[in-house]
Amino acid sequence: MKTTVILTISAVLMAACGQDDPGQGRRRASHPVATPSASKGTPRGDVIVSNPQKRPSGLVEQLKLPVAGGGDPCPASGEFILWADYEDEFGVPGRREAGAPLSVQPPDREGICLGGVGPGRSAVVTVTDPSGKNIQKTDVAYGPDGTAQKAFLYFSPDNGPGTYTITARLDGKTTTRAVALKTPAAPKMLLLTQHPENTQIQRAEIDRLTFAFAGLPAQRSTPFYLYRGTDSTTLRFHSVHQVRGDAHGRGALDLFVNAQTPLGAYWMSLDPNRDSVTAALWYLA
Repeated sequence: MKTTVILTISAVLMAACGQDDPGQGRRRASHPVATPSASKGTPRGDVIVSNPQKRPSGLVEQLKLPVAGGGDPCPASGEFILWADYEDEFGVPGRREAGAPLSVQPPDREGICLGGVGPGRSAVVTVTDPSGKNIQKTDVAYGPDGTAQKAFLYFSPDNGPGTYTITARLDGKTTTRAVALKTPAAPKMLLLTQHPENTQIQRAEIDRLTFAFAGLPAQRSTPFYLYRGTDSTTLRFHSVHQVRGDAHGRGALDLFVNAQTPLGAYWMSLDPNRDSVTAALWYLA
């Protein structure tokens, strides 16, 4: 009997908007902020996405994914404060809310908004680690309507636990936000080869999909299950991929892509039999 799981996912599902890119040749997808590689020195698996495998016994045969909206620009705010994009669901947070530390468990990326910047201006945003070393830097440019796209900040499994600091500077003004990094107690994964607000990836522009993992069982392999489909809502089991954790539970996986790699929607999950946040969604076009 055919078994289907209907997933209700919010954070990882976004509209597969197209992106025009004048670049040519096979290369990795570009990002608003330089994307860190998966953890150096950790076990890395190399797999070619090709023919499907036989579905393991007890594993759901197909998944139904809901249709969800894409990312939005940061709303305008008169205060020179930093906030994560998920904090403005009910309006721009105030200075008190924006003063509380953000909690992050790598691998993760955070969409950061900045208020109090005039139209047509740009501010510099940096991230420092607990020792004060600058590990990321980007600009936040504002359009004539006073809104801006988010600054996407990446936290790798190589970033150890502790308090990190996001700092924004403009015209002598400075505002900061603390970030508390914690080691994940359960497996986490992040698809690095993907625009943060666009799940569509052009097959001709990449040669692999790179994933970073943390919270895996140390010195053991953990299976992750890949599903694919020709449309954006119904996906069927495709293959199992083993990811080995190092002594700290970190791992990496490269799924190689070539001209024979089937186009369509892909979903890789730790547990496809239930609604799992340990998953990644992308559309190969």
